[in-house]
Amino acid sequence: MYNETMYERGNAPSAIRELFAYGMERKAQIGEDKVFDFSIGNPSVPAPDSVAETIRELADMAPAQLHAYSAAQGLESTRAAIAENLNKRFGTHYTADNLYLTMGAAACLSACFTALIEPGDEIIVIAPYFPEYRIWYRFRHSNRTSAAGILMGESTRSGCRPQSARNTSLFFSETPV
Repeated sequence: MYNETMYERGNAPSAIRELFAYGMERKAQIGEDKVFDFSIGNPSVPAPDSVAETIRELADMAPAQLHAYSAAQGLESTRAAIAENLNKRFGTHYTADNLYLTMGAAACLSACFTALIEPGDEIIVIAPYFPEYRIWYRFRHSNRTSAAGILMGESTRSGCRPQSARNTSLFFSETPV
């Protein structure tokens, strides 16, 4: 048994997935060293020496120290260091309590969609967008969506022209508009 709705969504066409597949085909045709695949955030250059050295140091740590769970919002020392960095760079006044760390963008965005969207709300997402945004939105609304529920606006120099903005609770753009 499996959830047929999720199966259909996972098999639906996606520009990101199509670009990834195309990149894999081109690597096979002309060589991996001739294709720069930025479709899903894959790195195209080696890690800097300092990063590689840190990875080696981490590999030598005790397993319980390296692989242990942290508090849900992330280690306080890490959040404090990030807050300090932001404050130095931007003249802000953040503390560790202002930050919530996640394991990747997908976890963060899923949590944000859940926290910010109420039943009946609309969101505006500028295309192109990650296909899971639609899934997270529908999950939040238990698949009760209208055609105007998630608005895919076109990015233009004069701004975004959504179909409606009456119940908009979130505007999301991952590309410059």
